[in-house]
This record gives sequence, structure tokens and C-alpha cells, in this order.
Amino acid sequence: MVVNVDTPTLIIPVTKPEHVLAASLNAERWADLFGGVYTSELFLFAPGSITGSSEFHGRLLNPNLPRDVFPPIGNVMPEFIAYLAEQQDTAAGTHTLSIDRGSSGTRKSILHAEFDKKPGKEVKCRIGGNVIKMGVGELLYS
Repeated sequence: MVVNVDTPTLIIPVTKPEHVLAASLNAERWADLFGGVYTSELFLFAPGSITGSSEFHGRLLNPNLPRDVFPPIGNVMPEFIAYLAEQQDTAAGTHTLSIDRGSSGTRKSILHAEFDKKPGKEVKCRIGGNVIKMGVGELLYS
């Protein structure tokens, strides 16, 4: 399903986190299929976790990314939540989930999300995760 909240994204469910990790996009074939006409972003997700502490594992792919790159996925969480909310078996109410990304050889991260699905109303979502300190510095002036 192509979902567009901020950026049109093709959401692709797969069966195992290992399949998400092994996936790659054939940019030539994607161009032959006119994939860029609808979206250049693909989001793969599977039930399960590589960290052992989330319900899903996800990965963002696009024709410009090298095979073994695992970019952050926070920017496609609104599209992922919209996809989940549109599924027929997603009941009305508040739902919570967590999703990890990365691989055993790269930095892993976990995002937590909560969304409210109410008939006849917009889906409201809250997305968060842990912040990682990447550096510390001082500014000295006189």
C-alpha cells in the first residue's frame, strides 16, 4: 500500500526480520516499473525484532541507498502508523507498538509509538524513542 502523510511511501509487509535485513532494491528494475512515479521510498517491516525488545523490525529503502545501509526510520513512522490503522483487523481504540531498525553490524535503535483509532476521526499518533548523545563540547569566549 502506498501511504502519504508527509512523503509517499510504499509499505511492504514481510514475514521475518531476517528478510528485512537481507532486502535490497534493484534500482534499474524499480525504474522499469515506473516506481518513482508513485514513490521513491519503500518501507519494509516484519513482526519480530532483532533487539529482542520490540514488536516489529523495519527498514527504509530507496534507489539511492547502497545495499547495506540502514537509515533512520522515524520520518516514515506516520506512514507506517497510517498503514496499521487502515488494516481491517485493527480495532478502534489506543494501540502501542515498538519497532527496531538496524542490523547486528550497525547501530540499532528502537522507536515507540502509540496511536488512537476512532471511527470517523483522524488517527492521532505519538512517536518517541531514546536520545543518544553523539558528542559533548564547550564553547569558550572572552
